Amino acid sequence: MGRNYAQLLVWSAIAGVAWIVGALQAGDARILIWILAIVLDVGSPMAFRLSGVAPTPIGDWTLAGAHLAERCQLVLMIALGESVLPLAWPSHSSGARSPWTHRS
Repeated sequence: MGRNYAQLLVWSAIAGVAWIVGALQAGDARILIWILAIVLDVGSPMAFRLSGVAPTPIGDWTLAGAHLAERCQLVLMIALGESVLPLAWPSHSSGARSPWTHRS
């Protein structure tokens, strides 16, 4: 697994450079560079290999079903919390301001 983590670290660093360079650009150049960064971020774990480094066979991966299920539950809990919290906060007409929204 160490090889996979090393590859992900390198590709994430490359994508990070693309994100920063894109942020420093203007107009269409920014969009094109950010699209490249998205492709690198999403595609690198699936398709891109570093030269000279062999991938780790999937049989060597240590996957724990209970851990993955717990992670899915946490994501679902956060998503539901973010959906329900604004509904539970007083409406805008009452003049109360939610601490999670920014208004000037």
